[in-house]
Amino acid sequence: MQASMQTVELEIGGMDSDRACRGVRSALNCIRGVARIAMEPHTRGVTVTYDAFKVAPRQFETAVRVMGCEVEHMTGCDSRALPAGMALVQKSPLPPARRPALHEE
Repeated sequence: MQASMQTVELEIGGMDSDRACRGVRSALNCIRGVARIAMEPHTRGVTVTYDAFKVAPRQFETAVRVMGCEVEHMTGCDSRALPAGMALVQKSPLPPARRPALHEE
């Protein structure tokens, strides 16, 4: 597994039918950066493996909410984590931009 791959476990309220399960799975699969989804409908649990440089866990909450369900509990992610991609920028900052010299005439 690559260094940027992370796993988060969600407990989802309102996922009490096959239709709701399919909707939640479909919504999560539409998010760029999601690599794998494992669902346990009997426990309302969903495990999502994702690329942390492409997606932030808060996007999972939004996708679940759009399907009429609610994330009641989320584990496995750092709530203090930077937005997706920010860690990459901080580890390899770009050099300052060069500005052209102003010529006075």
